[in-house]
Amino acid sequence: MQSLAYHLSSDTDPASPLGVQAIPLLERSKAMAVLSLDLAQLTILEANEAALSLWQYSDERDLLGQKLPTLLGFHTAQARAQLQQTLQNTPVFGAWRCCWQAQLFLECIVLAKTAERLQICCIARADTPHADAVLPCLQQRYDTLANATQSGMWDWHLERNVFYIDPHLKKLLGYEEGDLANTREAWLNLIYSEDLWMFDELSFTELDEWVSGYNEFQFRIHHGDGSLRWLRMRGHNVRNQTQDLVRMIAVVIDITSQKQGEEALRDSESRFRDLFHFAPIGMAEVSTDGNFLDINASFCKFLGYTRNELMKLNFRNITWHEDSEINRHHWQRLMSGKVKRNEEEIRYVHKNGHLVYGILNSYLRQDTVGKPISIISQIQDITKRKQAEVELQHAKELAETANRAKSRFLASMSHELRTPLNGILGYTQVLKRDLTLTATQQEGIDVIHRSGEYLLTLISDILDLSKIEAERMELYTCDFHFGRFLNGVVELFQLRARQKHIGFTFQALSSLPTAVHADDKRLRQILINLLSNAVKFTEHGSVVFSVSSQVVAVDSDAEDEAADTPPQVELYFIVEDTGIGIPPELQDEIFLPFQQVCTREYHSEGTGLGLAITQKLVEMMGGHLQLDSVPSIGSRFGFSVTLPTVADFVDPDNSIAPKIIGYHGESKTILVVDDQRFNQLVCKHLLQPLGFNVLQAYSGEEALSIANEQHPDLILMDLVMPDMDGFITTQHLRAIDELNDIKIIAASASAFAYHRQQSLAVGCDEFIAKPINAECLLECLQRHLNLNWCYEQAAPPKTKKAEPVVRKDSKPFSLNAEYAHKLHELAMMGDIDGLLSYIEQLEQSAEISAEFLQQLRQLVACYDTDGICHLVEVFH
Repeated sequence: MQSLAYHLSSDTDPASPLGVQAIPLLERSKAMAVLSLDLAQLTILEANEAALSLWQYSDERDLLGQKLPTLLGFHTAQARAQLQQTLQNTPVFGAWRCCWQAQLFLECIVLAKTAERLQICCIARADTPHADAVLPCLQQRYDTLANATQSGMWDWHLERNVFYIDPHLKKLLGYEEGDLANTREAWLNLIYSEDLWMFDELSFTELDEWVSGYNEFQFRIHHGDGSLRWLRMRGHNVRNQTQDLVRMIAVVIDITSQKQGEEALRDSESRFRDLFHFAPIGMAEVSTDGNFLDINASFCKFLGYTRNELMKLNFRNITWHEDSEINRHHWQRLMSGKVKRNEEEIRYVHKNGHLVYGILNSYLRQDTVGKPISIISQIQDITKRKQAEVELQHAKELAETANRAKSRFLASMSHELRTPLNGILGYTQVLKRDLTLTATQQEGIDVIHRSGEYLLTLISDILDLSKIEAERMELYTCDFHFGRFLNGVVELFQLRARQKHIGFTFQALSSLPTAVHADDKRLRQILINLLSNAVKFTEHGSVVFSVSSQVVAVDSDAEDEAADTPPQVELYFIVEDTGIGIPPELQDEIFLPFQQVCTREYHSEGTGLGLAITQKLVEMMGGHLQLDSVPSIGSRFGFSVTLPTVADFVDPDNSIAPKIIGYHGESKTILVVDDQRFNQLVCKHLLQPLGFNVLQAYSGEEALSIANEQHPDLILMDLVMPDMDGFITTQHLRAIDELNDIKIIAASASAFAYHRQQSLAVGCDEFIAKPINAECLLECLQRHLNLNWCYEQAAPPKTKKAEPVVRKDSKPFSLNAEYAHKLHELAMMGDIDGLLSYIEQLEQSAEISAEFLQQLRQLVACYDTDGICHLVEVFH
């Protein structure tokens, strides 16, 4: 492979045959070989006589058409490719040299060059000067440096008016060799118009003003891809012996990335300042000694100062004195460098003197060696939030006060209502034991007793609501007849459905247990709430109530343990209606307290507590309330609970309980402590006929005195009394050793759970709620006094057989308009006696259904005059 080197003619010695000044002579000389080539194929197109002589051809036609690589001895593909690249890269008047024959070198000068053709001059030389030997190495170093620094250069010979642009510079500017001419005009055309003044002033108009050393300035040019690029040019002036400027050489470097970085930095600083000054939260830059360096408008607004006023202050001047230690700690943590960012909640003093609250978030700025420069702080105004928190806390305290007041009110109301009910229900129980009363009198006693129990139920419901709100609801289980339980619920809603002229159907989908063990009151409350809603929201169609059961399978591992326990049954309850339905978006909300389904066409009455209480009760029983509903189609509520069955159930409602007429053994003394005389009389008239010696005390002090003197066997202690209540009295009694063995039964009209717990905690043996149930009281006395009752006659209990459950609606009934009008009038007047008298008259008429008359008596017995109006209004 032949060696090949290339250099610029502008760097050649002018005295050398390769110099630019020798080019006109070379073109005229017949002693120098001149060839015209096809640049793409390197095929010889023209040759002079010197060329024929150099390559020893006698006929021009023998030389034409040959390849230049063949003439030069470049036989390998790599050598030919190198020659091709050298010819394409060599500019006009550029020169290159190659080893030709033995010690003979061939120097070539590019005379002319277009995109298709190339004219070169070839000179054979036998000498190999040292400069030519190192030229390839120097050229390679320059190429490497130019590529590494992304730079190029241009060279302007003023005396010869030759302007040369380095190929590296052309490439840097985005142009190919043939696309950019080596002229001053071509160079100036690349300069951005706003930067031309630099060249006019510094380089081309008054060149003598250039200093003898380097000159540097920055400007923009039009890149070959159409973009603007930033360049830095460093120029060097060359002067002759008379100090005339004869040449200018400039190195050009692309600094676009640097400029973009500077612009980005300026933009970043500008955006930071904009964010700083126009931020919606307070911002401040503080020096290391605590003085303000910069603040924004939000910070001034936060503290009520002007910018000039704050710039004269230190941050310590605006900090509330009670928070100065917090602020000092905040400052020390930052200045120590342990943390770069810190956050605290600090109070500040407004210019007007009042306190403002802020969350201080500070950032430490450091130099390159970690020395603190300043602190950038953000202060978020949380004054309104703090005020809201204070108001919320105040509202919470008021709510707690109101809740305590409500609890006291409910306790007081329960006590005040249960106290007279204790007298009413107590005496009805006493009178029911009197065999001398007539049937009419006994019926009147029964009406009074049922009415009192109904009122007691209403009071209990109010207390239940309070328990649900406090999440203190409890279940009290018992054995009850399941068939009679369902019949009672069904009969109630058959009546309500008839009043609305809609159907009501009960379906027992499988055989049901005779009796179960559960809280019958809560289960009835669940079913009444669901069925009440179904009837209330159904205007057309019907309501279907269905119940099914399934015996719960016992795990094989637990069979031995379950052998002595009654089987359990899973009961499924479903209530379906064809009412207004519930939109999907409201199906979760209706289980919240005080939420109801209300539409533009329909607005129901009620408090909206039913479903919330129902869901809670179902969950307490271990079930889950489910809902499927479609608007305008209807709703389906369902739940299941697992309950123990009762094998040998004795129905207390059907058994003939023997009447207690006394007890065996010595007479027992009972002290009744109560501040209400009628409560004392109820207990006295109930217990004295049975042989008890009944003592009475109106206060705690009197009870202690009588107990010391008489030493009763049992004390029936009222808890709520003036001066010394039942709790304190019990504590005093338990503190006396001689009286410590006396049984104490707490009896209170305040039937809250904490009263029961508190009474047991102070030393009572048991708690019973007022109104006192006679059977409950007697059972309590039997347990604590070990009594053996004497009965009027022996009456063994009877086992209640299973009653059939209602499976379909009863037959419809009708009522004469005159009768309906009279009943409605008496109900509106609230004349209970008149209603009872008129019902007796209606019983003589064969037209009136016995079932209808029974329903009327039930409504009258409960003083439900509104129910009577609804029942009869459809007939008149």
